[in-house]
Amino acid sequence: MVATAHSARVRAASLGCGFVLLAVLAMGIDRSQAAHPPGNGAEASMINGKNAKAAEFPWQVALVVGGPGSRSRSARKRYFCSGSLIARDLVITAAHCVAEFSQRQIGWIEAIAGRTWLSNKSGSSAFVKSRLMPRNRNNRFKYSSSKSSPAWDVALLKLKRRLPVEPIELAGDSEADLLSTGTLVKASGWGVAKPGNRIGTNNLRVANQVILPDPVCRRDNGRSYQPKTMICIGGPSGNTSTCFGDSGGPMIAQLDVGWRLIGVTSFGDPYCSPNLPSVDARVAGRAIRAWVRERTMRASGVDPVGFGGVVPQKRTWCRVPNLIGRTVGQARAALSRAGCRLGRTRADFYGYGRRGRVSASSLPQGWLTPPGKRIRLWVNR
Repeated sequence: MVATAHSARVRAASLGCGFVLLAVLAMGIDRSQAAHPPGNGAEASMINGKNAKAAEFPWQVALVVGGPGSRSRSARKRYFCSGSLIARDLVITAAHCVAEFSQRQIGWIEAIAGRTWLSNKSGSSAFVKSRLMPRNRNNRFKYSSSKSSPAWDVALLKLKRRLPVEPIELAGDSEADLLSTGTLVKASGWGVAKPGNRIGTNNLRVANQVILPDPVCRRDNGRSYQPKTMICIGGPSGNTSTCFGDSGGPMIAQLDVGWRLIGVTSFGDPYCSPNLPSVDARVAGRAIRAWVRERTMRASGVDPVGFGGVVPQKRTWCRVPNLIGRTVGQARAALSRAGCRLGRTRADFYGYGRRGRVSASSLPQGWLTPPGKRIRLWVNR
């Protein structure tokens, strides 16, 4: 259940680093040289997603730890994060996936494209030549693994050779409405499919998400949620989520001319709860997009930003109202006005507040859900 008073959970800033550690340890590399998690875990994959085919998302790549003598091991066992090709020789991913690799270890990362099942040998691959990350004026990385909710969670990986795959473009200025509240998007990756697991799926998976109002993530993360470089997302019905292992993967939205990249999976609830929001890096927002464009044109000679696409009409959503502290009758009326419906009510013997008042709801205030969705309530007893 979700209660306003208890919505601030311990957050996981790095969604793939745990997979990095498992991969390098499995290879027998000295842990002191491994890209280790920055202390608070690694959370992001497709909870209640659906199987997909690589041909549907040709730009998607799996990032695996290569290293000396590792090619005989299944890519599934070496997988740690996802990414997207924005040029045939350039991958965009999350900074937390690669920030703690040493310069020597960067060359051990292999990007695999065109592969639905990680355990087979299909598709094409290339090793990483170099890593690019945004820097401040003092030449330090703008991303910091010491923060619980990292801003500027983006990195580019220059490959040693071009891959025979059509890249995806970032949404441009004329398509900026794709980043607004209510846009239906898709997230994809090979991460964990059930909370509690620590091994990702073999099959590429995809899940529908919706861009939520910024206050939903601000309530959950406090001031560490920064709309300039972050996007707040969640499953439309509160039943899908990213989880362990999908870090760095694409969040895409559809135009009349095809798909555009607007986000990169960054961090979320450490328990992968589908009724709590997740956060993506806002790579198509002006701040990050300007850096990505400049570095991509210098590194690969192509402009990664699209233009001219027509943004489809937004869907109609029920925006869940504030229900905490209301009577059941008041909650029913508020839900009806918002376009939702009252679901089951349950007694809450441990909640705070007046007896007979709502203490928690199945979806938090501000969540966007399909019209007619039934919202469950817990009532103080």
